[in-house]
Amino acid sequence: MFKSYPEIENTRSDLFVLKMVWDFHDVVGSTYQQWKETLYADIDVDVLLKRNKALSKQIRKFGQEY
Repeated sequence: MFKSYPEIENTRSDLFVLKMVWDFHDVVGSTYQQWKETLYADIDVDVLLKRNKALSKQIRKFGQEY
């Protein structure tokens, strides 16, 4: 009865990936915004480096999966 349109499924898949990219963008942006608001005396470099490394790893993993 209904025709199958592969373009619609491809578009749906692309939109899913695009949403994930924007979600990463928001996570990274909000993380760096929080860091900008941290007082110099309160900065823990090890925590910042670990969080940055974790974000980098998530982004690389995402790039390999999609």
